[in-house]
Amino acid sequence: MTFADQINQGVRCLLDGGFTEIAVWVLDKILVDFPENAQAHHERALIAYHQGDVHQAGLHFQRAVEFAPNNPLFLKSLGDFCHVAHHRTGEAIDWYKKVLELNPDDVQTILTLAHLLVSLSCFGEAAEYYRSALRIEPGNGEIRPILDKLTTLEGQGRGAEESKEDLYENACRMIAEGNSQDAVSALKKVIAADNNHALAHNDLGVLRLEVGDMDAALKHYRKAAELDPENVTFQKNLADFYWIEQNDAQAAMQKYVQVLKLDPQDVEALLGCAQICLSVGRKDDARDFIDCALELEPWNSDARQLAKQLEEIVMKADTPFDSDALYLEAQNKAANGDFTGAIDDLNRVLDHSPDNAVAYNDLGVLYYETGDKEKSLSCYQQAYELAPEQPNIIKNLADFYLMEKDRPEEAMQLYVKVLEKTPEDVECLMATALVCALVEKPEDAADFYRRVIAIEPWNQEAVQALGKLKKKTSSDPDGVEIKRAIG
Repeated sequence: MTFADQINQGVRCLLDGGFTEIAVWVLDKILVDFPENAQAHHERALIAYHQGDVHQAGLHFQRAVEFAPNNPLFLKSLGDFCHVAHHRTGEAIDWYKKVLELNPDDVQTILTLAHLLVSLSCFGEAAEYYRSALRIEPGNGEIRPILDKLTTLEGQGRGAEESKEDLYENACRMIAEGNSQDAVSALKKVIAADNNHALAHNDLGVLRLEVGDMDAALKHYRKAAELDPENVTFQKNLADFYWIEQNDAQAAMQKYVQVLKLDPQDVEALLGCAQICLSVGRKDDARDFIDCALELEPWNSDARQLAKQLEEIVMKADTPFDSDALYLEAQNKAANGDFTGAIDDLNRVLDHSPDNAVAYNDLGVLYYETGDKEKSLSCYQQAYELAPEQPNIIKNLADFYLMEKDRPEEAMQLYVKVLEKTPEDVECLMATALVCALVEKPEDAADFYRRVIAIEPWNQEAVQALGKLKKKTSSDPDGVEIKRAIG
């Protein structure tokens, strides 16, 4: 016996002796050290349920099954809990069926399952379970009278039709009471009896959508619309799904139009068409749909909101876009430290002027300042592609290659390109000298520093760098040899 089993046995002794509080304390300690101890979770669930703490009981029953999914006792307890505590009959049925997969001769579970199926008017399926129990216990006097009654109903040919209609009515009641899980099970039973039950398919689509099961929702919405193409509600539900959940404007518009053919005054369909038209830029068509909706329902807040949205779009389209003004605004924001606002403005500039190399270059600088180096490089490269002769753009890309990507050879090529056009560019001369030093060309680096000093004799950075190079060259004979070999 494992240590955990010994502790569980001790807990059972405490419970049998009436020491419930101590048992709870021990169980909670066990679950801290052994959080996957299914037996402890099951015991804790039973205690919580008897104490009236339904929430804690449910959590621990579920944990017990989670950590021991093949334990029939734990599965049955969870089924009992779903049925008794929450009246979720359909979910309880599912758990009982799992118990029987593991222990098919469990007569008590078979009978419980059969009774629940009778309560849902699933008489045929219930009869099969009663027969199974009778085969295991032929002398069970409880089963025979029930089975005889169900068999009589089946023989009279009344069971199937009554079961289908009664089950759908029962599902509607469950939906009204907010008992969605049992309603799903009941609706599935309806569809199993009659796959052409359009109402059941539509309702099941609604319930599946509520829990995020998109594939199932779409399947049932489509089936309902196919079975009853004249039903406005079914067509609108499918249209809404296409538009809201899948953003499929074309499929949604086709369904909304179909609705309007059936009912030209359906305001919801009119507004659906208006939203789609707005999304694809068909402003005049959107206005027509909105006007129709407002004529029918002048008070409709959704229609008024869409009308306001349309007017804003029209006004914005009529206002000429001033790219230069927005660029200046971006510069002001950047100068004041509002990098995010400046980035947004520059991206808007590029939306209207995608060939603006300067805007790309400035974006590269701002993205670098905000730490987004991948976007920074992308913008520098785009700027260089658009303006390959602009010195500032070339230098920014070269600096990035040198300092962030460790690509000195590519950086050197770009710096040289700048110096061919502006040989006295001190910033570029200093960067080129640095690259020469990095690639172990100290004499070339010294030449560039001397050129800087000739242009700016006061440049202390160049003077100090040149002095360090002279010391290194005099103390590093290998450096001199390299120079001589190159020379």
